[in-house]
Amino acid sequence: MKNFIKSFSIYGLIPVFGKFISIILLPLYTRVLTPEDYGAQDVLIQLAIFLTFLINLELYSGVGRYFYDKKDIIERKKLISTGLWITILISIILVSVAFFIQ
Repeated sequence: MKNFIKSFSIYGLIPVFGKFISIILLPLYTRVLTPEDYGAQDVLIQLAIFLTFLINLELYSGVGRYFYDKKDIIERKKLISTGLWITILISIILVSVAFFIQ
């Protein structure tokens, strides 16, 4: 039960907290920003969320899934480093494309 509560608080409550903050900030956005500015801000936020998912490709879930299947520490280190290097490579590619487009 303790592990369930710990996992639920990490994976369940933190994303909800992020959404809750955006609801709290909504009156500030509507008072300060024009509708056009608010729409542009929302498009930029959605683009940032999409690029974040595109960069990490949920590799951390895959690494977490296969981490305990590996028998020794050397194989575990290879798994983690492979996930890290793939994430770095995808990040560099996306940042390069963004600079090229700009």
